[in-house]
Amino acid sequence: MAHGSVNSRAAAVASLAVISPHLDDAVMGCGELIARYPGSTVITVCAGMPESSGLLTPWDARCGFRSSREAMLARRSEDRAAVRRLAAEPVHLSALDGQYGEPLNGESILADLEDRCGDRVVVGPLGLFHADHERVGEVFRALCHRRSGRRCLVYAEALYRSVDGGATVHDARRAWATDGLALRPLQLRRTEAARNAKRQAVGCYQSQNQALRQAWPAEHLDVNEPEWLFAVSPVR
Repeated sequence: MAHGSVNSRAAAVASLAVISPHLDDAVMGCGELIARYPGSTVITVCAGMPESSGLLTPWDARCGFRSSREAMLARRSEDRAAVRRLAAEPVHLSALDGQYGEPLNGESILADLEDRCGDRVVVGPLGLFHADHERVGEVFRALCHRRSGRRCLVYAEALYRSVDGGATVHDARRAWATDGLALRPLQLRRTEAARNAKRQAVGCYQSQNQALRQAWPAEHLDVNEPEWLFAVSPVR
């Protein structure tokens, strides 16, 4: 995918507020970017705890857990370890992962994110393929509109950006444009330090990596490829 260059304003950024649909998406999608800005915050939207202790979804079973509550406790722990490998701080919101059967409340999430992000540069997902990603992507678009004049960046989620040869990325960018927001590709200059930090962080998601390698063997390799980043601006 062709990219332009990150402009000089990015170098002056002190820290980022990074929005993640699930516990692993931000690290896998833009971990190198996060590693370059110590003190950033990674805010995971779908990090809530299922109420039923007897619930076990097919995905959580595939990851080796005996219940979905056990899965979320372990995944939160994995995420804390991963995010801190990037010198960032994790924040876990209470919305439930879609596999647990509760739809996301967009208005509530938007208000929470707006409060937590403050005046920092905000980085969020393009909103690819998965229903939770698409919904969080919609909320992030609304947040970008509210932050008119303040810098927002987008990352294309690893694994999902490779589906159908990148067609999902094209469709999502068109949805952003229809909503009045243009996405300009950026090039993050890769460094060995940031790549190593991301590699170590991704390795912390042991339960997910095991299942993803089985379910998405080719796409899982995408985690190691250069990150796809975009600057947000109004459509002119």
